[in-house]
Amino acid sequence: MKKIKIRYVEHRKGFFAIQRKTLFGWKFIKFEVSGNGGSVIYRYSEKSKNKVLKKVLDEFYKTCKKYVTIVEYPSLRIY
Repeated sequence: MKKIKIRYVEHRKGFFAIQRKTLFGWKFIKFEVSGNGGSVIYRYSEKSKNKVLKKVLDEFYKTCKKYVTIVEYPSLRIY
């Protein structure tokens, strides 16, 4: 089983982003949209914690919650 260390970041507008713990500290989980004119990087964010976790597991890690051990650290709130 893979072990993922995450924490949620709540923004003042009610959106939750997700960070993972790496060797160099906490990093946002992002995805890139590329095209002919360049590329844009977005963070995974949703209105609830469960939705953003499900989205990250499906799209970033390409697995389901059954095969992953999730260690959740205390959340941050950005005012």
